[in-house]
Amino acid sequence: MAHKNLEVNDLVREKAKIMIMASPFGEFISTTTTLEIAKQFAVIDGVRQNRKLRAVAEELLKSCTLDELRRLLIDLSSSSNTEKAYNAILSYRDAFIQSAENRVASMNLFLGGDLDDLVAKGVPVEELKQKIKEFRQQTYSKVA
Repeated sequence: MAHKNLEVNDLVREKAKIMIMASPFGEFISTTTTLEIAKQFAVIDGVRQNRKLRAVAEELLKSCTLDELRRLLIDLSSSSNTEKAYNAILSYRDAFIQSAENRVASMNLFLGGDLDDLVAKGVPVEELKQKIKEFRQQTYSKVA
């Protein structure tokens, strides 16, 4: 849920992507990046993008570990509407990114600034750790 006071700037976007890439869900970003590159190579090679996307999706399935991503790649690899299946993967990735951006921005709002900036300004790390713990408790208690 987006909060109207959340500031999602370039720094927040970058931290959100780093957060995702450091998690098991980073596979969504790397997979979509690979698919985006495959589409461009199809244009360069003069082949149909739908065929290239299906072939790359089949290859990506060999190393894919996330159940939902596997399901989406299976759909793409066998779809007669590759653009729709491809967009479903992008949409799922974008939802992850937006969620992570909102989480980083929410934490910044809760802390009163960017964590790295606060540390650089000399805010005691133990104080920040306690505030992060409180933020997580509040966030997860709302979800449960």
